[in-house]
Amino acid sequence: MITVLTNSLALHHAPIRVRLFSTVSKFGGAIIPTFDGSDVLHLPPPEKPVGLALYKKAIYCPKSHVLRTSAHVGTDVNNKVQRGMVGVTFSLEDAQTIYARHSGLRLLATIHNFLNGDFDRVEQVLHLNGIVNADPSFTKHGAVIDGCSQVLVDAFGPDKGIGTRACYGTGSMVGVVSCWLELRIKPERPVFGHEDLLDEQ
Repeated sequence: MITVLTNSLALHHAPIRVRLFSTVSKFGGAIIPTFDGSDVLHLPPPEKPVGLALYKKAIYCPKSHVLRTSAHVGTDVNNKVQRGMVGVTFSLEDAQTIYARHSGLRLLATIHNFLNGDFDRVEQVLHLNGIVNADPSFTKHGAVIDGCSQVLVDAFGPDKGIGTRACYGTGSMVGVVSCWLELRIKPERPVFGHEDLLDEQ
């Protein structure tokens, strides 16, 4: 399924996303448009929890309207997790443009799946956490996580796509970069004639 942007007319000033059937992305997931409709983002397929699966990839609180994700490790261009440290095995540029970016794409895949493709429900990115597996002398963790932040801006725009952020360094981690996210989500639209099913405000 692909979501494209069309120009809104009388009732809306922002672009409207229209979902159409299409081929899967080059990573095997959904294809979504960028916020301004100038390009598309190729998402990997959403994944299930690994190991003992004692966690969820995302969870939504209907009272606060907040969607929280688990950490998503950044992958390489073949959607594979690689081991290594920024400043030793990988350059800052590779960590930012490949691993942090792909962490963002994996986050979008989880959110897209959780919301059944309805990104119009995303009201605001609230907070992004990013961890970088780096050499102790490395200090540009924020520059690495910019790769994930840019994906969120591409998907949701410079207003909704930017929230608060915290970036950390670590010396031991599966993968190079790992990010997790909190977003404010609109309540699910009720079925016509069943408005009583709308989440309480």
